[in-house]
Amino acid sequence: MTLLVFLCFFFSGASGLLFEVLWTRELGLVFGSTTLAISTVLSVFMGGLALGSLIGGRLCDRRGRSEPPLFSRNPLLTYALVEAGVGIFALAVPALLAYYPQLNAALWRSVGDRYALLSLLRFASTAALLLFPTTLMGATLPLLAEYMTRPSERRTQDADATSGIPAGEAAQPPRAAAQYIGALFAANTAGAVFGTFLSGFILLPRLGVSLTNYLGAAINLSLATAIIVSQLLRARARQQPAVVAGLDATSLGTESAVERGERGEPTPTSWEASASEGLDVAPDPVPAPLTPVLPSALAARLAIGCYAVSGATAMVYQVLWTRALAIVIGSSVYSFTLILLAFLIGLSGGAALTTRLLPSVRRPVRALAITHALTLLTALWSFFILPRLPATFVSLLRGSSFTIDGLLATQFVLAALAMAPATLAMGGVMPLTMHVFTLRRKIAGDYPADAPSIGSDVGTAYAWNTLGAITGSFAAGFFVLPELGLQRGLIACSLLTATLSATLFLADRGRAARALALSCVLVAGLAAWLLPRWNLTHFSAGLFRISLARQMILHEDHRQPDMLFYKDGVATTVSVERWGKNLALKNNGKVDASNGDDMSTQIMVGLLPLLFHPTALDKPPQVAVVGYGSGVTIGAVTQFPIAHADVVELEPAVVEAGDRFFASVSHLPSRDPRVRVIIGDGRNFMTQSDKPYDVIISEPSNPWISGVSNLFTTDYWKLAKSRLADDGVFCQWAQLYELSQPNVKTLLRSFVSVFPYSYVFAAEHRSSDVLLIASKRPLPLDFARLRRNFADSQPTLRAELHRAGVDRAEEVLADLLLVPDEIAAYTAGSPLNTDDNALIEHRAPRDLLGYLRNDLTVTRPYGAEWPYGRFERYLENIGPAVGPGSAERAEFYAQLGRALLSHGKREAAARVLTRSQAVGGGAAADHLAWLLALLAHHAADEQEEPLSRDWDGDERHFVDGLAPLRLPPAALLKPGDEARIRSQYQLVLAAISERRFAVGLRALRDWPMSWVTEMGPDLRFLIGYLLYKVELYNDARDHLEVLVDDDDPAPNEWLRAHPSALYYLGRSEYFDADPQTGLMHLERYKGMRPVIPGG
Repeated sequence: MTLLVFLCFFFSGASGLLFEVLWTRELGLVFGSTTLAISTVLSVFMGGLALGSLIGGRLCDRRGRSEPPLFSRNPLLTYALVEAGVGIFALAVPALLAYYPQLNAALWRSVGDRYALLSLLRFASTAALLLFPTTLMGATLPLLAEYMTRPSERRTQDADATSGIPAGEAAQPPRAAAQYIGALFAANTAGAVFGTFLSGFILLPRLGVSLTNYLGAAINLSLATAIIVSQLLRARARQQPAVVAGLDATSLGTESAVERGERGEPTPTSWEASASEGLDVAPDPVPAPLTPVLPSALAARLAIGCYAVSGATAMVYQVLWTRALAIVIGSSVYSFTLILLAFLIGLSGGAALTTRLLPSVRRPVRALAITHALTLLTALWSFFILPRLPATFVSLLRGSSFTIDGLLATQFVLAALAMAPATLAMGGVMPLTMHVFTLRRKIAGDYPADAPSIGSDVGTAYAWNTLGAITGSFAAGFFVLPELGLQRGLIACSLLTATLSATLFLADRGRAARALALSCVLVAGLAAWLLPRWNLTHFSAGLFRISLARQMILHEDHRQPDMLFYKDGVATTVSVERWGKNLALKNNGKVDASNGDDMSTQIMVGLLPLLFHPTALDKPPQVAVVGYGSGVTIGAVTQFPIAHADVVELEPAVVEAGDRFFASVSHLPSRDPRVRVIIGDGRNFMTQSDKPYDVIISEPSNPWISGVSNLFTTDYWKLAKSRLADDGVFCQWAQLYELSQPNVKTLLRSFVSVFPYSYVFAAEHRSSDVLLIASKRPLPLDFARLRRNFADSQPTLRAELHRAGVDRAEEVLADLLLVPDEIAAYTAGSPLNTDDNALIEHRAPRDLLGYLRNDLTVTRPYGAEWPYGRFERYLENIGPAVGPGSAERAEFYAQLGRALLSHGKREAAARVLTRSQAVGGGAAADHLAWLLALLAHHAADEQEEPLSRDWDGDERHFVDGLAPLRLPPAALLKPGDEARIRSQYQLVLAAISERRFAVGLRALRDWPMSWVTEMGPDLRFLIGYLLYKVELYNDARDHLEVLVDDDDPAPNEWLRAHPSALYYLGRSEYFDADPQTGLMHLERYKGMRPVIPGG
């Protein structure tokens, strides 16, 4: 029976962890992901465990009862009923949770923004759902502890009250009781490890939330069934006249002590009977245990008090380690699963190891004090190793080609390296505490009638520990992290651990104990003073993005930015770094905003939905923005004539950092009287009132981040749609870099399943970010309305659009990647991402680790093979096709073609050029045709534009216009270099005349840059030309840009003689993914040589 009990408690730990993950997740979707909301759910969950532990202990307590109740007479059967109750209730949870979004909305409508009252009502609502099953869960440990530590004779009576077997009143030896309790705790925690792995890596990714919940319920019901069936089989075995050899009527492993005594055989001790129960082989001889030193009553009470405080410190440690490791290995669902795994494995292993060592413990109070001291030392180790983990990760990556699973295993090793030593020590606290607590029973076996039962002891102790954990949860989130931060928080927690150890050493008495107590305090104090502070720049480098780590390894780039701001907030750790002139704002080490490359994206996220709103310019709109970031997006919104804007941000430190460091580019929106900044959860904000918004902008971080992924599900978009006015426009910023094409399609299909009238815009040319623009109604591309935003009557708006690099309405349309009817074709067959299946939450982190497989996700939409983005049929109000006004239509198509060309879309530009020419063309159409001709494909052996204005047209004289060879200064030359330069230069000229461009380039490959720099612009031009011809466009730009001064619009003398330098530079830039700059240089080339090539 013993084996069955431990197996059941193992799987009970697994299902309990499943339910904790599932129910916390589901209630987080309802009440939000704020620290208070999560802490509320966890406190109710743990409060239920504490209450259940007390109740379970009371059920086991027989004091003052002449006739113990049924629950007390058979704790194992009671345990089975408890597990059945949890399973039955779990079956109902999905149905009950379906009413909670409406309940949350009703609570908000009832109390409004009275935050304290709202939080109290949410707590009550959570308790109404979770308190019953968690109370049942909490009762399981005291019930099984009582069952396992009762004498086998008493269990015989419990199983059959009419058997006539007298009740044995001899209690288990205290050491044996503590061993059973410790073993039960270790088994249950090991089950939690199993449940963590199952839920994070198997069940949730494959089954989703609901099916996983039902599986957990099935586990609990199966456990109850197994126990009840085993009880029935035992009862039937007692009624059989013939007993199978080796089995009695009481247990599956031993004969009853009474029957063996009647036959005159030796009766085993309770401990021997219990230890051998359920085993198929005879137990090993039990060595005589050491006689432990009895703790005083004060020591026993102090042990329980320290157990309660250690529950708080363990929770604080866990929160701090989780935040620190999220910065090191990322904030994905897998990262948090790995962190929890490492934590629980340490607890389980520590409990199992300590339980095994209990027979050799003579001074249990001192052993408990030593365990707390070990926790102190290993916690200080975590403080030392945490800032070194990013470098360790890079070292492990260097020279290795890990699979995705290999990278996850590496991240687990990092988490275990930081936490496992300390959690191993923490795991030993529970069995040692119970050993001290139960030793107030006399070793001789005296069990006073007024003494509480073992189950009652366990229930009391576990309840106090759980209440401490609740306190630690709130303290960590609302005081330690925001007020002390990670580093000082870990030091403060270590000092508290030292206090626990010193207190127990003093309770053990003796000179040595006092010396050890003083040593603990001194070690903690010296560590707080001497331990080096972390290199926060390196610590928050974000190397969990494998692309960044590989880049650091490849380029040996160990530069570090200046850290301007760092704050451990209640939800995330926020930092601001400076790289030269550029600033970057980070959340948990991941860049979420900057004043550099993504400025245009941040601006257009705010302005694009306003540009497309049908009445925004006539009636100032009401706007909602989810996410503050640097403040640039909401700042861009304020440059539009809006009526009011609500912006919701989860982390207050983000607003602080944005206003403090990005005010010069954000217009400081938090001080705009039209803007209200709300600290809270963006998704929860959507449920809090019925107020409609004309424009809703959702700009969360990446979808691979846990919590953020909830803002990319169909359920979230349905909430947003319910808050959108009938003619409103919704905008979703989706950061798709390091995301695979199947997952991109899943996101887009999920979006259009809610918003069928949707457009997909590139945030900017070749950007991996897209902007999804949608409405409840069909949303035509009304060009006349769009152009009104660029009118002279909107100078503030025009200036803001100019900051984003957009100066004409046609340039907005040029960023279109997909139109409504194309999205369905592009995403056909892709699954939907919902709250229940959480596909993106579990798939996107694997894409992040396998980023090299996803390069085509970005490049393909900008390539010539991209078949989508044919938006012409959605255009309205572009002028008539014939008659008066047709010239306006022709001009529109020509300007649109120029805009498409500036976004690298040559085929689309050629398509609209045909439309322009069909309705009359004009100067703009001629200019577009000239540009398209300049960008036409050329054969690999074609010489193209002449290198000099003075070329006579003879291909044999193609290089004759270049200046004579200029040799480097003699100081740079060695003997023989001059002759080598002359001969190789002639070889280059001959190779160009013969169109063997690669041969010419190879002749120059050994020339040092010190020569090239001193040999004049003609050699630079020649090298740039050769690099261009072999399609090394980026290298060609490096040489050709030196020859062109964009700051001086007037060409210099050399450039007037060699205008084709602009041609080759422009084409190099265009084909090197910089079409806007390329067109600028090609148009400068046209101004210097207006003849169309070949014309």
